[in-house]
Amino acid sequence: MQRNEPNLATSGESFRQRFAWPLVFWLTAVASALPIFSARFLPFTDLPEHVAAMSTIADLLPGGPGAPYTIALRSSQYFGYHAIGALIARVVHDAVLGNQILLAFVAILWPLSMRSRLRALHHDERLAIFACLLFWNRALAIGFLPFVASVPVAIFIIAGVVRQTDAFSIKRSVILAFASIGLFYIHVSGYLVAGVASAGIVLAARPRLRQVVTTSAAFIPSAIVAALWSRRASLTRTPR
Repeated sequence: MQRNEPNLATSGESFRQRFAWPLVFWLTAVASALPIFSARFLPFTDLPEHVAAMSTIADLLPGGPGAPYTIALRSSQYFGYHAIGALIARVVHDAVLGNQILLAFVAILWPLSMRSRLRALHHDERLAIFACLLFWNRALAIGFLPFVASVPVAIFIIAGVVRQTDAFSIKRSVILAFASIGLFYIHVSGYLVAGVASAGIVLAARPRLRQVVTTSAAFIPSAIVAALWSRRASLTRTPR
């Protein structure tokens, strides 16, 4: 009489995929963000400017002490990053700490966004762990914090477009629309990269015309916002 012995190799592989790998991934992602809290004043060149913007916006929020400034949403750059940081600063009552918390969240988003993209392309998601290294880059050292924050958002959008070309979803289309608007207000460069990459993905997939239209429609609201910004932004004005 033959007995069915359990396949220990398969069982071990299943354990690593379901428990060990996610644990390693999350521990590495969190560990990559911890150095941000190693000092109160981080050695990033433009960081004081961003913290000052967060502090000012926090003062302008309802219930704040106010400030002699107004928020010019249609002509502001990096407003998304500063606004989120301002909300955190109001909660913790410290713009410096608020920026550190936001930056730590961005650090964790780098490997998360890369994992999403690898999954969408049906590649080995374990490669996403190397994105933790890429977070610590020259742009961060210079203090281009909104640009650094825009990278994972752009990658999330690209992953969403890949999934959209595989199987259209109205819910995903709405998410892409709001995400693209948010990305635009975090950093224009990240928005352009996501837009160009998404267009390339749609064309490479060679879907039906209906899929092209429905996928592209998610970027119409952000394109309108970008057009309004380009007419109002100070960079387009000539000095008198």
